[in-house]
Amino acid sequence: MPKFGKLVIGAALCAVLATTTVAYARVSRAQKDVATQRLAHMNLQAFQLGVLAQMMQGRQPYDPELAVAAADALASLAQQDWTTYLLPGTSSSEIETSRAAASIWTNMDDFLARKQGFAEAADQMLAVAGDGLEALTSQMGAVTEACGQCHRDYRVIPAN
Repeated sequence: MPKFGKLVIGAALCAVLATTTVAYARVSRAQKDVATQRLAHMNLQAFQLGVLAQMMQGRQPYDPELAVAAADALASLAQQDWTTYLLPGTSSSEIETSRAAASIWTNMDDFLARKQGFAEAADQMLAVAGDGLEALTSQMGAVTEACGQCHRDYRVIPAN
């Protein structure tokens, strides 16, 4: 490739990178913090679901006290007011590390209704978590379905 062609390609790449950097630089510290907090909250929920899944998959013996503790933590997280995590300007198109789809802010009522459905499913699982593995397992489907319904429409999976 001639030197001029390499120069043009290099300049174009620099322009794209500069534009991306400028766009992300306009995000405030508060917006970055909210996106980080939202992701941490989701990771805490995933951790509690993982504890329960280990028991259901037979990779850890069913322990009623641990099942209740994990289900209680999950239900508590699900009941929290998530609107503090929904600061405008914190979607995946605005913050590189965010997984929140921009459609959350255009469909807020639907998003919050789905969040409420998740909270109700988590409460139902908590109600039976200490009643045996079969009872716990019977409610896990509702919880994971509630998660999946929201993730399908409101979570962006980063491209590798």
